[in-house]
Amino acid sequence: MRGAADKALPTAVVAGLNINGLAVARVLGRGGVPVLGVSFGPPGEEAKSRYFREVWESTKEGWIDLLLERADRLPPKAALFPVTDLAVAQAAAQRKDLEEKFLLPFPEGEITARLLDKRGFHEEASSRGFPVPATFFVSSPEELEAALEEIPFPCIVKPVVKTEGFLRSGTRKAHLAHHPDQARAAYASFQAFEPRALLQEYIPGPDREVWFCLLYMNPRGHASAAFTGRKLRQWPPLSGGTSACEPAHAPRMEETAIHFFRETGFHGICSMEFKRDPSRGGF
Repeated sequence: MRGAADKALPTAVVAGLNINGLAVARVLGRGGVPVLGVSFGPPGEEAKSRYFREVWESTKEGWIDLLLERADRLPPKAALFPVTDLAVAQAAAQRKDLEEKFLLPFPEGEITARLLDKRGFHEEASSRGFPVPATFFVSSPEELEAALEEIPFPCIVKPVVKTEGFLRSGTRKAHLAHHPDQARAAYASFQAFEPRALLQEYIPGPDREVWFCLLYMNPRGHASAAFTGRKLRQWPPLSGGTSACEPAHAPRMEETAIHFFRETGFHGICSMEFKRDPSRGGF
């Protein structure tokens, strides 16, 4: 992994070789950064990029132990890029073990875990007056019934945490419910794997009305880098992940995202998603 041409740039360790991990590797590799990949299981197509100098195979449970065991093979202070929510949560929980050997893209303390949790994120945003849709959190069929009496329809139903069991089940990560029976069916589809669910008011509009802001917040509370864009397509439509997007100029949205992460004390790599609400004339 060492080379004279790489001395000016730290090695990047991309943990989790899904489609997002591949995108991170491509961007860093094109910038001349040496990239090591860590796959959670046998390496798939995403691991075949020419930008990976090397790929280490591990598991979702053991990848941090593998990195710590092999850290001496890497240049000092390699930059760690965990690219799944689970990997970020694991790295945050083992920060003290990792920070001696790696540069980490999130702060000390509990704020990383709190913002990864949908309930924690919602509470941080709503308590500070940021615009958020009507949201209810439930953990049982009885609580679901109570929420269904108040939530406006249509609404989104999804698990609070994508547990390992949920991910293995192949269940959709989010369901769009137009009436209570659809919401009940959506909850039943993943309750056995993750009983905690979020019901959230659905903001109408096509995929093109979903916007996002990607940031790197420095420890002083300023954005060292920012990118705003909007989705062109997502899969599944209306409630899925981005399949195509484009850059977009949205300075007010960018400032809202910066203000939120500054207020919460988060620094490092972060993002916020918005949807334009035609009935309210804003995001």
